[in-house]
Amino acid sequence: MKVVFIVGSITDSHIVKRIETFLCKGFDIDVYGYTRDVNFTNKIEGVKVNVIGNLENAKYANRIIKGWKAITNIVEAYPRETLYYIWGLDIAMVHLIHRTKYVYEESDIRYAEFRFPLCSIFKYIDRCVIRHSIASFLTSAGFIDYIGGGNSVRKKIFLFPNKLACSFKDFERRKTELNTKLRFSYAGLYRYPNTVLKLAEVIGKSFPQYEFHFYGKGNDAIMALVNELVNKYSNVFEHGPFKNPSNLPYIYDNIDIVACNYDIEGENEKMAEPNKLYEAIFFNKPIIVSDNTFLARKVRKLNIGLVIKGKGEKEIYDFVKSIDYADLKFIQKNEANIPKEELIEDYSQMLNLIDRYNENLASK
Repeated sequence: MKVVFIVGSITDSHIVKRIETFLCKGFDIDVYGYTRDVNFTNKIEGVKVNVIGNLENAKYANRIIKGWKAITNIVEAYPRETLYYIWGLDIAMVHLIHRTKYVYEESDIRYAEFRFPLCSIFKYIDRCVIRHSIASFLTSAGFIDYIGGGNSVRKKIFLFPNKLACSFKDFERRKTELNTKLRFSYAGLYRYPNTVLKLAEVIGKSFPQYEFHFYGKGNDAIMALVNELVNKYSNVFEHGPFKNPSNLPYIYDNIDIVACNYDIEGENEKMAEPNKLYEAIFFNKPIIVSDNTFLARKVRKLNIGLVIKGKGEKEIYDFVKSIDYADLKFIQKNEANIPKEELIEDYSQMLNLIDRYNENLASK
C-alpha cells in the first residue's frame, strides 16, 4: 500500500522512527519534508527523501506560508485515493482544504503560545483537521485534554506517546548503580537557557562533586551559551550530536540523572510528554522535571523522578543540594518495576486503522 509522508523535519527522531517502522512493515512509501536550521545525525534509511524547503525554528507563520504551495503541488501529483501521513498542523491545514485522505500526528501544539483570539482560531482548525482525518495520533494526554472537542473529534483521537523504538524489544534492561560523582545530562535539541542551562551552570559553579553532560545540538545562540559553560567549568561537558535510537544505550550508560526541567513559560511544555520520560524509565535513570506540568503529575504519580520548583539560581541550588542518594535508589526501584512493554512503541492500533482504510478502499 502506498503511504505518502509529509513531515516538518526530516531529521526529527520521532519522524525517522515512524517512517522506518512503516518501511519494515512493507509499505510503499514516499517521503517529503523540510530541513531545519538545526539538524541532527538522524537519517531516514531505505527510501528517498524529497526536500521541499528549509524552515527556521520557531517561525510558525513562515511554515504555513512557504509550505502551502509546495504541499499543494505534492497533493496534485498523486491520485485522489492516496493516503497521506502528515505531521503538524501547518501541513494538515493544506490537506484539510484539499480534502485528502490522511492520518494526522501532532507532537507539539505551537499555537498554544498564541494570544487570544488567534489561539482559539487555530484550536478550532485543529479540531476540524482531526474530525476529517482517518485517525489522529497525539503524543500526550495533555494535548488531548487541551484540544477538547465533541465526540466527532474525540473518536478520531488516539494516544501515541513518544516511547522507545521497537528495536528495544530485544534489549535487556538492567538496574544500574549510581556513580558516586553524579552525572546529570540533557540529550536532544539544546533549548531552555533559563532552566536546563541554568541547572548546568549551577552544577558547574557550586557542585564540583557532580558533572553535567550535554548530548545533541542547538542553534548558534544556544551553542554559544553551552560552549561558554563548558569553557568556564571543568565539570560541564558537551559531546555533540548523536543518532537516536542507536546511540541511546551508550549515552544512558554514562549518565545518572536525566535533566528534563523544561521552561514552562510556554503552554506547549506544560502539556508535553517527551520521549525522555520513557527513556529515563527504560534505562533506570531518575528524571528531573519542572513543577506545574503534565509531566510533573505523572512523575509524582509513578514516583520515578524529582520535581523542581522555580528556576532562580538559589532555587536550583537548594534543589541540587537536597538530592539524596537513598531517594534516587528508591526511584530506580520504581522504574525497574515498570514493564518493558509499557515503554516501547506499539504500532498495532495505528496499522490496523490503516489496513481498515485500505480494505474499505479496495471494496469500492
